[in-house]
Amino acid sequence: MLPVIHGIFAGIFIILGIVFLSGKGLFLIAGYNTASKAEKAEIDEKKLCKYVGILTLLFAGCFLLLMASDIFDQMWLLWFGLGLFFVIAIGGAIYINTGNRLKK
Repeated sequence: MLPVIHGIFAGIFIILGIVFLSGKGLFLIAGYNTASKAEKAEIDEKKLCKYVGILTLLFAGCFLLLMASDIFDQMWLLWFGLGLFFVIAIGGAIYINTGNRLKK
């Protein structure tokens, strides 16, 4: 049952990644959808969508590792997938919030 759940989450993240990489779905990005018009005017929307799309596809890869750990009954895949998920989440948040990478 657990591999199915991981597969569903991976599928959702893949679909969202494709949506973001196509330049759509800005309203789904937390922080951007609540920003004022002045703040939104300063952000390069294409860069934001591309970055979030790549991030979601990386998260999908992590869930695929979790699914593989259940299928092959390998605990090291589980820990590697979980560790990678947290590294990507924290590293991605730090990367995007430093250096004015999204400014027009």
